[in-house]
Amino acid sequence: MAIGIVFCAHLLFLLINTSNSPEVYGTPLIQSKPRPLTSYEVVRIGDVISHPQTHNLRLVRFKGIVTALRTIPRRMGMVPPEAHTFTLTDNTGEIEVFYAGSHGYLGPLKTELLIEGDMIEVLVHISYITSPGSEEVALAANLRWVERPQD
Repeated sequence: MAIGIVFCAHLLFLLINTSNSPEVYGTPLIQSKPRPLTSYEVVRIGDVISHPQTHNLRLVRFKGIVTALRTIPRRMGMVPPEAHTFTLTDNTGEIEVFYAGSHGYLGPLKTELLIEGDMIEVLVHISYITSPGSEEVALAANLRWVERPQD
């Protein structure tokens, strides 16, 4: 039951944050390109998991390896038509990142080209959700931009 509530909260947050996405360069993107990723400090995933309230409602830059990809299939009346998640892992922890897009474009690369084992940098919007009267906490990371590091 609790997992279902957390999943629905993540999905609702994802839908709200992508419904007003502007069109950029002729294709719908999560948002227009943010400031260069290098203007954001890389945050360790473990720090966000340990202290989510510190990062609540902020843009956070992570650098890590894609360790799992999943598509959430379309359900009746669902907008956008489908949502996607991937697990991003660094040496301090892992976090599930949510995104949606009708064309699969985010940042300068197509997210459908992401594969397990890819090293990427992401800019995500962190949401820390608590339920009144409950000790359960939901942490949502919604993708805003993704790039492959230029090493």
